[in-house]
Amino acid sequence: MLEDLEELKEIRHDLHKIPEIAMAERKTRGYIERYIGNNAVSTKITHNSELGLVAMKVNGDNYPAIAFRAELDALPIKDTKSVSYCSEHEGMCHACGHDVHMAILLKLIKFLDTERLKVNLVYVFQAGEEVYAGAKKLSRELTNYDIAFMYSLHITPNLPVGYYSLSSDVMLAAALMAEVEVKLKQGHIAEKTDFLKVLSTIESFQKQYNNEDRIFKVTNIETNGYYNVTPSKLKLLINFRGVNIEEVTLDYQNFIRDLSEKLTVNSDIISKYPALKNDKKLSELTRALFEKRYGRSYVLKCPFLMSSDDFSYYGLTLEGIKTCYFFIGSYLGDDIEVHTENFDVNEQCLYYGYDALKTVVSFINNKIE
Repeated sequence: MLEDLEELKEIRHDLHKIPEIAMAERKTRGYIERYIGNNAVSTKITHNSELGLVAMKVNGDNYPAIAFRAELDALPIKDTKSVSYCSEHEGMCHACGHDVHMAILLKLIKFLDTERLKVNLVYVFQAGEEVYAGAKKLSRELTNYDIAFMYSLHITPNLPVGYYSLSSDVMLAAALMAEVEVKLKQGHIAEKTDFLKVLSTIESFQKQYNNEDRIFKVTNIETNGYYNVTPSKLKLLINFRGVNIEEVTLDYQNFIRDLSEKLTVNSDIISKYPALKNDKKLSELTRALFEKRYGRSYVLKCPFLMSSDDFSYYGLTLEGIKTCYFFIGSYLGDDIEVHTENFDVNEQCLYYGYDALKTVVSFINNKIE
């Protein structure tokens, strides 16, 4: 265990130093390409583009395939940690744990490369999970891989190390991200009204809209105003989340329609993420497998969360595939949260994630006659 953990930590530290924005993860893909080239013989890279990198180990022509997904991208957040593996890219940080996910998958590739199995193995390193729904595009490149089962794990600082969480119900919210531009009357501040009235209207909408099943948030505000000049435009980045993508889309459309009644508004949808729901049978089998391996008290049912993930696209795009997404505990302290400048993990979670995926492969392999 200790030897595996040290190697996992080393890989994770390397990746944590080179975080890159969505759809521009060139150094990260280069690192993965070199690692596979140096540590695997039977596992071959079959796709490498701005959409991501895919590697495959073929153990037999007629064997079913198991796929594992890890995300490449990081976030435009300054890394303020005082650690040896702090980000070397100014203003960028792996603040969501994608470096952990990639490290686990790379170590898995190295271990399974020499194993004789009755399943084929597909490793998907996907670009653009955070914003651009990269899974929607990359999933189209996987239609000829005959993938029967696909897994993705994600760290959570809300659970201690050694705990797992999953569900056969809807786990993660549907999401819609958009840019909205409102035209205003530019001029001298002594003669023109500022944009606070617009923001007040949006805040009123938010207060009426948000509840336990749906939320609306403004995540960025930008204008072209100056100290004594009112702006001619107001740009907003917004995010809707809810129980399904159809309702979320309708809510967004209604919001833009109502805002446009008194204002000139232009809007663009950047991406949509369908709600994430595991295949029921695979989720229940995985839960039972983890309970047997780690103990029933360490495998929890995941409630509906307002987090979102584009992993749902693989199940919607690839015919006949069964998908399963689960969380692994990474708790490091009460002040550590994802998407923050001091984010980090208890690195023992690397081993628990790695062991979980090894356990999945062993179980499915042994079930095949």
